[in-house]
Amino acid sequence: VLIVLTGAAGTGKRVLQAAAESLSQCIMELSGCDAVVVLDGADRKRLVAAIRFGLQFNSGATCIGPRRLMLSRDDQETQDLIASELRLMPEVTVHPAARAGVLEALQQAFASGAEDVLGRFDLQAFRQTGKMAPVMLAGVTADQPIAQADFFAPVMSVIRYGRPDEVVRWVNDCPYRLAASLFGQRDQAIRLAEQFSVGSVVINDLIAPTADPRLPFGGRGSSGFGVTR
Repeated sequence: VLIVLTGAAGTGKRVLQAAAESLSQCIMELSGCDAVVVLDGADRKRLVAAIRFGLQFNSGATCIGPRRLMLSRDDQETQDLIASELRLMPEVTVHPAARAGVLEALQQAFASGAEDVLGRFDLQAFRQTGKMAPVMLAGVTADQPIAQADFFAPVMSVIRYGRPDEVVRWVNDCPYRLAASLFGQRDQAIRLAEQFSVGSVVINDLIAPTADPRLPFGGRGSSGFGVTR
């Protein structure tokens, strides 16, 4: 028997415990907290379109969504461009099973000093309806809980780096390493991508290329093990 599961990390642990009774083989494609790394020379128009797609895809309920946006410390223009686009996005309904985790992650982030860049998150409305506009958080560091958490909602944290090699450590230290995306000049992006310990890396795009059935798909760390396809 071979069990192939796509789901949250918590679900994967429960399935593994049950599978251990019969020593069944398992392939686990679990949660993500994927990073989008923006390098010098990135095509901002393409980046903005990709971020918008990634946050609204399946109402944010995707394990491979853009959860961490890594920008250089002096790149305010890119953050402003993305924020302008996200302010135009409609609200989405977060799956009932995901709402508690999203709320906890956001409350912890705000308590730690994170800034709601878009200013659209309404705590009371979210509790009552389960609907939320996209959330873009500034003032988040790579070691904070929201930057290492798995949840299914259109929430993205902006993390600032000084040197490109810093992002390699931040990506590889995160327990959830399903995928990562790099936007920038191809040669530099490849050099960094080769150092990432993640299931898959996409250059100048996100999510969509990993749906190609010719490519193996799986995670590292708490994002699972083994590959499908």
